[in-house]
Amino acid sequence: MKRFRSTVVAAAILVAGAAAVAEPVVLQDPVTWLVFVDDLHLNFRNTGRLRLLLRLVFSELIRDNDRFALRSCGPSMLSVDITQDRTVLPSAITRATGSGLRISDIQRGSNEPLHRATVALAAAREAISVVGQAPAGRRGLIYVSNGYYVGDPLRDQVQELARLAKETGVTLFAIDPRGLPGAIVDDPGVDPVVWKDYLTSTRETLRMLSQPTGGFVLFETADLPQALKGISAAMRK
Repeated sequence: MKRFRSTVVAAAILVAGAAAVAEPVVLQDPVTWLVFVDDLHLNFRNTGRLRLLLRLVFSELIRDNDRFALRSCGPSMLSVDITQDRTVLPSAITRATGSGLRISDIQRGSNEPLHRATVALAAAREAISVVGQAPAGRRGLIYVSNGYYVGDPLRDQVQELARLAKETGVTLFAIDPRGLPGAIVDDPGVDPVVWKDYLTSTRETLRMLSQPTGGFVLFETADLPQALKGISAAMRK
């Protein structure tokens, strides 16, 4: 009797094991990612942290079966077409350099802030159009920028970019590097009240870009890798 029971138990284990092995593995659809570096609106003094951020984006966000592209709008001249080849990334990331204006420079009333914002948004529209030609599937945009501070003249351009992303099926996630641990954001020549207004206004433009597409903004986070994994998970639901 004991031998019979042992045989039955062993058979049950074998059947259960076979069922577990036979259970199909559900593979998630790949995501096509565009990483857009708005280097015209990023602080030069945070260049090292910018490069660290980009390395984390590609290591924590993008999975082996995903596709990705990398673009910038300014002197970094980042231009990686849609690919799955990660070997092109190290040399590209080392060229990423912040070249944004200081707040005290923006306050001088020149046309340079509006010009830079217009150039950045136009470059982002062009990059989105390229990603829109990627194979069918989910598309995500990581928009790395400090945002924009030129008032109403730029509002329509920001909203136009958000509309284009939504129509192209691109979910936009903005990352404000000023919120990263250790980031240098002070400008000694600016009154704290002016700084607060500047920060609020620029972050609002990042919300205007991301929220209409179903995405969101990362302003401040102590655990960036975990936050990036959250973005990746959100795109694969």
